[in-house]
Amino acid sequence: MQRLKPLAVIVFALAVAGCGGNNDVRDPAPTTTEPTVTTVVETTEPTETPEPEPAPPAPPAPVAPEAAPPPVIVDCQTGLGPIVTYWSDGTVTGYSDYCQSVHDEVLRGEREANTFECDGAVCRNPYTGVEIPNENYQSGPPAPEVHGPSGQVRIYSPDSPDGLSESEIAEGCAEGYVHPQICHSRGY
Repeated sequence: MQRLKPLAVIVFALAVAGCGGNNDVRDPAPTTTEPTVTTVVETTEPTETPEPEPAPPAPPAPVAPEAAPPPVIVDCQTGLGPIVTYWSDGTVTGYSDYCQSVHDEVLRGEREANTFECDGAVCRNPYTGVEIPNENYQSGPPAPEVHGPSGQVRIYSPDSPDGLSESEIAEGCAEGYVHPQICHSRGY
């Protein structure tokens, strides 16, 4: 645009000079001139600004190998056999504290499943509630064991106080070494 201003001033000056000036009355004939159009085309080549070349990518930083997490126990062989431990990395080993505790728990469960408390004719498992007959149960009442005054043990069956006199029965009831059923039946 700056270059077009001087050119426009020159064209204007020529146009004014052509229109004015000569006051001579003797002008033979008016002359006409065709206007000339001057077109000035100015081309400027675009200046290329060189684009900076992209920097080559930085080489990847060496990655330190991550330490694999230590294997963890994923399973234990249950039951009464040998202790076997299965690890998260696929290895199988024998003993481990954890699998030993699992093994001990299985054994405790087996013992509890086979432990019965007997009371009379029936034995009952306190852990499972299962009842079985008591093989050691005697069908009749057991002979009472009574300690006499001298500390000796006398066993008197409530069914037959044979061998005792009435005074011995009375004394035994008073001392507590004769069965209560005998004492009750005799009024002592």
